[in-house]
Amino acid sequence: NRERFKVINEAYGILSDSGKRATYDESLRQSKGGTKDAVAIQEKDRRSAMLSFTQAKEAMRNGRFDKAALLFKAAIKYDPMNPAYHSWYGFCLGMLNTRLHEARDACLKAIEMEFYNADYHANLGFVYHQAGLTSTANECFEEALKWDPEHPVATKYYTGGKAKQAENQGNVGGLFSFLKRPKEA
Repeated sequence: NRERFKVINEAYGILSDSGKRATYDESLRQSKGGTKDAVAIQEKDRRSAMLSFTQAKEAMRNGRFDKAALLFKAAIKYDPMNPAYHSWYGFCLGMLNTRLHEARDACLKAIEMEFYNADYHANLGFVYHQAGLTSTANECFEEALKWDPEHPVATKYYTGGKAKQAENQGNVGGLFSFLKRPKEA
């Protein structure tokens, strides 16, 4: 009886805590030895996530970033392991210029999951740009440009770079050019 009571209390602790419950549900879905029902649920969730993602991208094309953010959040709920859902959710919050801390965290999560994706770095840079953190945004845009030198978001919002550095060096170089002049005989 004592063991049974302990198991019931542990189960109650998991079920009553939404975070623990979500972790437990995800572990059931991802278990390799899962039942056919678990596999079917996982596949259904992936399809629901993909549908939400597709609709969110369409909403973005139509300028409905509020709707897109909700759809990306739904996609994350159904498939939290897809980094694209997190990154584009953060980007939409950035476009809405709202909940920028949440936007940043979503973009960072995507980068943790898939570091080499230029979109994810550019989306994070855009969020920092919206927050007015230009130098941090530029660092993200530089990283995006390393992976994709013609990335549209990174090239549009990047305010640093070689052109600016050359311009600045030209101005500074002119000030000290007398040091390089040969001495007159």
